[in-house]
Amino acid sequence: MKTIKERIKALERQRLEKHKQKLITVDYVSLSITIDYKKFVFSNVKQLEKELQRLNKEHPTAVVWFMGEIQD
Repeated sequence: MKTIKERIKALERQRLEKHKQKLITVDYVSLSITIDYKKFVFSNVKQLEKELQRLNKEHPTAVVWFMGEIQD
């Protein structure tokens, strides 16, 4: 049985084949941003969000996936 991350990666690959937009995955658990499968890790949430704001200006049409821990 495929994990959720494997399913997401399969969907990402499928989407990239059809569309040439940037794909940005933001993972708040590992404090990382992945841009078309290139991973960048940050030391804190503030740095991660600052980079995300910069990427939003640079790639306004990018597809963004957010992943994180669900808190009650």
